[in-house]
Amino acid sequence: MLLLGAGMAAVGLVASVAGDADDRTRILTVFGAIGLGFASVDLWTSARGGVEGAWRIARHIGRMGGAYIATITAVAAVNLEMLPELLRWLGPTAAISPLLAWFSARTLRRRSP
Repeated sequence: MLLLGAGMAAVGLVASVAGDADDRTRILTVFGAIGLGFASVDLWTSARGGVEGAWRIARHIGRMGGAYIATITAVAAVNLEMLPELLRWLGPTAAISPLLAWFSARTLRRRSP
C-alpha cells in the first residue's frame, strides 16, 4: 500500500503540475494520499509493537469503515452517473468519515480505564 499510495499520489500530482488536472487526477491524489497515510501509520505502529485493547477496536472500526467507504464509492462511481464525478468519488468519504470518527471516539471513551 505504501508503493501504491505513493504512486497514485505521484501520478495525480504530476498531472496537476503538467496542467492536465481533472477530477480523475484529483481523485488519484486524494485516495493515494489517504492510502499512503494509513499504510505509514500501520507500519510505524507495527514497528513499535502494535495496538491493544480499545485502540485495536477503534482501529478495526476505522479500517472496516474504510472498506465500506471503498465499496460505496465503487458502486456510486459506476452507477450514479447523474451526479458529478467528484461527488461520486469523494462523497462517500466525506459523508461516512465523520461517523467513523464518532464511533471510534465513543469506543475509546467507553473502554478506557
